[in-house]
Amino acid sequence: KDIIFVLIGDGIRKEKIIQDVANLKLENVLILPALSKNEGRKFLSAADACIVTLKDLDIFKGAIPTKLIDYMACARPVLCGVRGEAEEIVQNSHCGYVFNPNNEKQLVYYLLKILRNNKKSIELGRNGYNYAIKNFSIEKMHQEYEKVIKKTCNIKLKSSKAR
Repeated sequence: KDIIFVLIGDGIRKEKIIQDVANLKLENVLILPALSKNEGRKFLSAADACIVTLKDLDIFKGAIPTKLIDYMACARPVLCGVRGEAEEIVQNSHCGYVFNPNNEKQLVYYLLKILRNNKKSIELGRNGYNYAIKNFSIEKMHQEYEKVIKKTCNIKLKSSKAR
């Protein structure tokens, strides 16, 4: 009861979650509509930890949820229940903890671990922020897009010259 969970957005299971919260009479869950990035950042910056989850399906192994990068950019520790690339980012950046997407006991364990150690929480958040700036800044993304475009153009030029 000391923890307030804030759910923001219009996820696919939102109506079910609203119903579950009402049925269980949970007083520590706040459900908000989708917010602008600026408004959302205010909530993220106030959070003790941020959770990102996806079903444990092969199709999501290459997914990097945008909210993961948002959490890192707000210097918040991350609890990641996503397999694949997102999991690797969290592990490589040392910005939080990875839990099995279907294991709520692991999620609770890592959440409490963050909440009980403010110094570690700050360190995880700082690690994520530094990693996000280094790897996901607008400048970095422009460079990566430019590489892809140049590579694509070179492939097209070579194939048209071969004809």
